[in-house]
Amino acid sequence: MNEALLARQGWRLIQNPQSYWARIIKGLYFPNCSFLEAKRGSRVSWAWLSLLQGREILYKGLRWQVQNGESIRFWEDRWVPSSPNFRISSPKPVECDIEEVKDVIDQVKGSWKKELLTKVVTQEEMQELLSIPISQVNRKDHLVWHYTKNGSYSVKSGYHQAVLASTTQGNGPSSSFTPNKKLWEVVWKLNIPHKVRHFWWRACSNSLATKENLMRRRCGSSKVCPICESFEESIEHTLFDCQWVRAVWFGCNLNLNVGHGHPSSVQKWTSQIVDDLKGEQLMGYLEKIVMIAWHIWKSRNDFVFNYNPVDPERT
Repeated sequence: MNEALLARQGWRLIQNPQSYWARIIKGLYFPNCSFLEAKRGSRVSWAWLSLLQGREILYKGLRWQVQNGESIRFWEDRWVPSSPNFRISSPKPVECDIEEVKDVIDQVKGSWKKELLTKVVTQEEMQELLSIPISQVNRKDHLVWHYTKNGSYSVKSGYHQAVLASTTQGNGPSSSFTPNKKLWEVVWKLNIPHKVRHFWWRACSNSLATKENLMRRRCGSSKVCPICESFEESIEHTLFDCQWVRAVWFGCNLNLNVGHGHPSSVQKWTSQIVDDLKGEQLMGYLEKIVMIAWHIWKSRNDFVFNYNPVDPERT
């Protein structure tokens, strides 16, 4: 969500380049190029780093809307709505005079030069290009956000793209696992305090502030578990794998015998419980698990921040 909000500021920078703040940013960090082409540079401030972080989301959905084709590079830029990366997928011929999109547009008729497209792209891709509407008046090309109907960036759509990218890259609980469709519905209906339901949603989404996650976000100096000092502190290690935590699960009335590496993913494990149990049995069982995990997390934080030793029996 933070990244999606930062991307909105980047979108404002692109849409309002003549605004006072946009001119200041451009003068400081990218005087000779566009925001999308700007490099990090040596004079790095927190504000500039934040804009660059939000720009990563914009890259996922920004593309050019063809008008007169004068501002769009035919082979390099992102302008084809039906292409996965919005770029021309056909390889560029060795001898090719086409450099900009305007080169394949008949400005008089306001249509594509079909005979020219036939020579440089595949038949299938040519049909896709011919379906792109062209402005009948001489308007400038402009950037649009692909994932909204009006072409304007929204935080909601940016967040959705960030989540999809995180899952695809394996930063989420599992890159190849599709959770039970009822998982979130069940979690939010648990008869426990809302803050605890929210905690479990964060655990399933791999967003708790463990040492491993803090290192991934460049906010920590070590991934090692502060309690056992033997393994990296992932969410699964914190809630299930650490030696003192195993005593908690085995000693509670659920008598769970968890070992190293089990479960491999909190989200996958919870989804499996939703698959196996039904009705009141499911809700009661999952409520106990989530409440115990909540107190494990509280005990861990009490150790880290208040230096109080962990006590499986008390937990």
